[in-house]
Amino acid sequence: MYKRLRSSKLLPVEAPTPQGSMQRQDGNVNNPLLQYPVLKNLFEANILNTMDLKNARLVCKEWAKASLDRWRKEATLTLTDNAPPSPDDNSASSSKDGLALSEFLEMINTPGDPFHLLETKGFRKYNVKFSQDLCFSQPEKRIFWEKIGPLITHLQISKSRISSVEDLAGILFKHLPNLESFIYKNDFPLDTEDLPYPVDKYEMTLPWNWDEQLRPLDSQILKKLTKLDITLKSECFPFSWAYFFARVPNIKELKLQSFPDYVYILPGGQELNELFSFFRSLQSVRETLGLNYFSLLSKLDLFEVYDERLNIFPMAILSLLRDLRLPLTFLAFDISCSTSLLAFPEILKLHSDTLETLKVFRSKCIRSIPREFPYGVDLPHLKELHLSGPIFKNLNFLKKLPKLRHLELDYCCILFKYFTGNFSRGVYKNVVLPRIETLWLSQEVCGRETVKGLKRLMANLKKLKIGLGNQGFAEVCNTWKHLETLYVDPNFVTESAILGSVGGRKYSVPNITDLKELTTFAMGWEPGMTKGQLTSNSIVDGILACEKLKHVLIAAQPRASHKVREMLTSKFPQNGSWSKTLSFRIGV
Repeated sequence: MYKRLRSSKLLPVEAPTPQGSMQRQDGNVNNPLLQYPVLKNLFEANILNTMDLKNARLVCKEWAKASLDRWRKEATLTLTDNAPPSPDDNSASSSKDGLALSEFLEMINTPGDPFHLLETKGFRKYNVKFSQDLCFSQPEKRIFWEKIGPLITHLQISKSRISSVEDLAGILFKHLPNLESFIYKNDFPLDTEDLPYPVDKYEMTLPWNWDEQLRPLDSQILKKLTKLDITLKSECFPFSWAYFFARVPNIKELKLQSFPDYVYILPGGQELNELFSFFRSLQSVRETLGLNYFSLLSKLDLFEVYDERLNIFPMAILSLLRDLRLPLTFLAFDISCSTSLLAFPEILKLHSDTLETLKVFRSKCIRSIPREFPYGVDLPHLKELHLSGPIFKNLNFLKKLPKLRHLELDYCCILFKYFTGNFSRGVYKNVVLPRIETLWLSQEVCGRETVKGLKRLMANLKKLKIGLGNQGFAEVCNTWKHLETLYVDPNFVTESAILGSVGGRKYSVPNITDLKELTTFAMGWEPGMTKGQLTSNSIVDGILACEKLKHVLIAAQPRASHKVREMLTSKFPQNGSWSKTLSFRIGV
């Protein structure tokens, strides 16, 4: 890997001198981030865009000038307390999971801060994986939190051992005053106790005693923290919800994943689950500390609260939501159970005046479809909609969403083609949706007539995920010439459609080269749903002939010569990280 970073044509990458002095090259001071050992460590520590950076192959002045400041700003450094592997150890278990904390401390202790880790333009996003202990049990941990903590704006805690929850509280609410985003995805069980700090779950069901331990000091409030993402796997959250939320009043985005699905049986037979405790805590904190708490909370993502889809919206939680009156613009959740389904219209009514993005899942094993979505509720501001599972009977709801821009239907609706056709006649004859720019359809293979129906409905699409055969593909190329992203899945498209060949003459009918604005193109990704394969001709005269294409992702190995496959991969590396370019799905 590291040899590939060198190039005789560009700025050489050199190790620092033993004295740590900076080398001068071509009249410019050599940026220490370009030095070989530093690149080695940072490539391993930065897990966000590692493969992209490695595939760049060359490290040069131009790359440094254009990318390093942005990279430091956007990249997340992963720090671990594991010892670095031996250079002679080639086993899979020897691979580093990030930058060793000892190495990082050496870098920040270098006189003059040559690596810019302590400056305003340095790294501000960290993922800590301290398996030996997260807190202050070791001197180097205390140094890290005291020196780097005030600079951190984004923190993720994962795979870390917590021996002292009280110390963890000190780290979060004393040493991280500028924290803006907190992700907790830890799977280590707590060492000290099984109950969250500072009160247990039984006390959480009773009126809180807001003593000095629970009530926050002004110095403990994280005023800048606006984004919170909590995943609970094998452990509970280390703090009681009331204690934690009393210290984060300005949350704007809240995402919960993999909550424990067990139910607590309390004295008297009352049942309590973790999600109810969560919302009850929000309510109590606001009642006690003021209505300004959570007044900015506009994004609530409960889409993956449980590994197994359960009834996460019982009527009791609905009543808490009604009392909170959160100004939600984004809402994602699951309505797989019958009682949740009863609450669904009520949830929409609560947030109909503010909701802009809605993402709903319903288990596909439930075949019955309820009343027509959105159940008589007006959603005048809705811009993004993702419905997964048997939620809608037809597409009639589209005419009731005048501002919709992004639509994702992740469900095989048997009558989809019929209802699309219905929009061409009768009461739907004059219905058009000019604002929709993104359409994501799942599992359907759409033919020419379905594409024509969609064209009349959504003439201004820019991003499209759709299943196509040859005729449907030709109609897409003829219909939406300004498409920027096209994802064909299920994929039944062959060379003749890609090139528009008739009687052996290419470009005779609409084809991929007619999509002049196309920047991203993907063919087939669902297992077993990819039957079309690229050939040498479709690559050379089709894919490579599209001037604005930047990203190409294909599932099936091309039926092309070795030379042509190299031409494709050299211009469009088939890297898993490119799948991010397809992430125009609605949601998080």
